[in-house]
Amino acid sequence: MVERTLAQALEAGASDLHLESTNAGLSIRVRIDGHLHALPSPPLSLVAPMLTRIRLMAGADLAAKHLPQDGAFSATTIGGRTCEVRASFLPAVGGEKIVLRLLRKDHAPLALERLGMSAPQLGVLSAALGAANGLVLATGPTGAGKSTTLFASLAHLTRPERSVVTVEDPVESDVPGVTRISVDDDVGRDFATILRALLRQDPDVILVGEMRDTESARIACRAALTGHLVLSTLHTSDARQAVTRLIDMGVPSHLVAATVSLVIAQRLLRRLCEQCKSRREPSGAERKLFTACGLRPPERLARSGGCSACGGRGSAGRLAVFELWSPATPSAAASPTLIASGLAAAARLDADIADVVSVCPLPESSA
Repeated sequence: MVERTLAQALEAGASDLHLESTNAGLSIRVRIDGHLHALPSPPLSLVAPMLTRIRLMAGADLAAKHLPQDGAFSATTIGGRTCEVRASFLPAVGGEKIVLRLLRKDHAPLALERLGMSAPQLGVLSAALGAANGLVLATGPTGAGKSTTLFASLAHLTRPERSVVTVEDPVESDVPGVTRISVDDDVGRDFATILRALLRQDPDVILVGEMRDTESARIACRAALTGHLVLSTLHTSDARQAVTRLIDMGVPSHLVAATVSLVIAQRLLRRLCEQCKSRREPSGAERKLFTACGLRPPERLARSGGCSACGGRGSAGRLAVFELWSPATPSAAASPTLIASGLAAAARLDADIADVVSVCPLPESSA
């Protein structure tokens, strides 16, 4: 039953698998294109064996169900699909909640050209990655595709003549030619400790999974100042807030100004299913929103539907929208705002404008 559930999730293109147990049974949901969808629940007699099986596979302590735990395992499911699974266990009233992050082994990092950036945006990113040093930041909430962008950038940078190292918690993507280091706070191997030691290893490119604290942020900025190209992530709502966030974390403003070469803010939208999307005229409020963002209102917009081709979801995959900003050239016109990029996708009939408005920050005049 565990293998069948994993196979169903992978077949549907799910990124996460949620299992919530109560005295009444087990609820199973999969996250597809950012939304959760229910799967059939197993018989009550199989719930406890399934959860025990998952704990054993993940290396979790069976005697510590009262505590939050993390684990990981590799899985080969029915049909031969393989994936790496990151497991999170959390006790809940009447049962527990288990979330499995599904990382496909057969998914190589995207090429930069396939991220979905416009030609001017791609040129700005390529220039930042071509520099000998500097700090390139990907920003946005959890699930915005930041890691995909950074690992595409890392694959673009990896060459035999370069030393490329990642510091992650946990290690998720496999890029040939890259040394990957996993953070383990329990044994004193935190971000800051690893980064300090790493700078003595003569790296050319460093990817820091996330700037979580003042010390790791300062070390990463100093590394960018002393001849290293550093890639990392921050949680901010737009590109310009990255500078404020670093300063709030305790990084001196002069160090931020000297090191940050590019900030990428991004969001993921649901790509409308070509088989069932329908067209309609934009409303007056929607036309005003386009105008407020400096865009010409389109004659038609698309709305999601639902058919057998997309499993009734109305969407088929995700598409990313970006805002690029450089403190060195803040007036560069290479990149529109996130909301403008999202509205452009809606005008191309690739996304539902309701989805755009729900995930992209609105201009102050329309908020």
